[in-house]
Amino acid sequence: KFSDLYSLGVVAYELLVGEVPFTGDTPISVGYKHVHNEVPISGMGEMVDEVLRVAMAKDRMRRFRSGMEMVTALERALMGKWERVTPTEAKPIATEVGVYWQTEGVEERKEKLVTPTYSASSAERPLLKSKDEVEEEFRRERTETAIGESEKVKKQGLRRWAIFVSVVLVLILPILWRVLWWVSYERLARTLKGHEGPVNSVSFSPDGQILASGSDKGTIKLWRVSDGSLIRTLEGHIFSVESVSFSPNGKILASGGDDDTIKLWRVSDGSLIRTLKGHEYSVNSVSFSPDGKILASGSLDKTIKLWRVSDGSLIRTLEGHILSVESVSFSPDGKILASGSWDKTVKLWRVSDGSLIMILRGHRGLFSIVTSVSFSPDGKILASGSSDKTIKLWRVSDGSLIRTLEGHTGKVNSVAFSPDGKILASGSEDCTIKLWRLE
Repeated sequence: KFSDLYSLGVVAYELLVGEVPFTGDTPISVGYKHVHNEVPISGMGEMVDEVLRVAMAKDRMRRFRSGMEMVTALERALMGKWERVTPTEAKPIATEVGVYWQTEGVEERKEKLVTPTYSASSAERPLLKSKDEVEEEFRRERTETAIGESEKVKKQGLRRWAIFVSVVLVLILPILWRVLWWVSYERLARTLKGHEGPVNSVSFSPDGQILASGSDKGTIKLWRVSDGSLIRTLEGHIFSVESVSFSPNGKILASGGDDDTIKLWRVSDGSLIRTLKGHEYSVNSVSFSPDGKILASGSLDKTIKLWRVSDGSLIRTLEGHILSVESVSFSPDGKILASGSWDKTVKLWRVSDGSLIMILRGHRGLFSIVTSVSFSPDGKILASGSSDKTIKLWRVSDGSLIRTLEGHTGKVNSVAFSPDGKILASGSEDCTIKLWRLE
């Protein structure tokens, strides 16, 4: 009843003012204002404001007792004739037909009260209750009503609290789980700084002591993993270096660039061994086979080429991606080649005959180009980096997604496992290299 009267007060306010009394960004903020804030001034005069405050009083026992009483009070307020009677001034009046609750001005109503009289036949009627009895009965009824309302409020409060707790749990538990997982699995070991532009590719040497990184500025840097110090910088590509990869024996470093070429470098002194040419457009990725005899390259021309390292001759070309091939990587046994593409997919190829084995789909959204792929040392996990700023770990046996790593603020350009498989390195356009501990 009282909540209905409050709603009528809100409706009356909106009809008079042209807008609701309380607004907010969310239903919760609006509800909070209804509970705690005073009714805004309507601009219709002090009497109208007082009627609206009574109609939407925070204490439900101080509101109007009926819609008719509120309408009458609002009508009199608009005429400038309404005067609010406080509960201490209002009195129950006994009449022949029952109890009348005086709501107008006390002095104004006195002359309207008529003491009931009885005709000759009225002796048969039951005697009216005394004023004290009426007041006592009224107080008792009001007390019982207040107790009932109080119990109802308590139940509503408990129900709202239960809903609130449920919502909080639904929102907080995933975040808490994410934080615990982050602490357990995604602890950042070190950040290496030195490149002047975005880092496009990273690769560990077989012994895990050197990390190579290629950047947008056309340079390749070799880092000492133990302390993060810079060993040397290799220069030779005309444009951006898109990919770097160590040979299995760690003596040769291959790099692919936007100049459509592949370069083979001697790690010991940084000298250039040879340059491979064959792709029509930018070489986005290079990867050695486990025996070091084959080099795979993925290109903007949507193809993958397999090269013989000994003489630089072309073995075969793999076709299947519908857009640029961004990354290629051999499995540890050399039987499978993984490729990531602008078409948002990861493809697994059989090296012996170039046939397609499996397609992995998981990077979603408009900006979800698969920029890099890398096998774990045991060949059981495949990592893929994407322009959606995430890194995904896949189970090679069935192509299922294991987990997603988040932390970079820019496109992830490259991912690579350490030789022991305990650390995953990722290079990003946020100009940082992150080392992820996977244990």
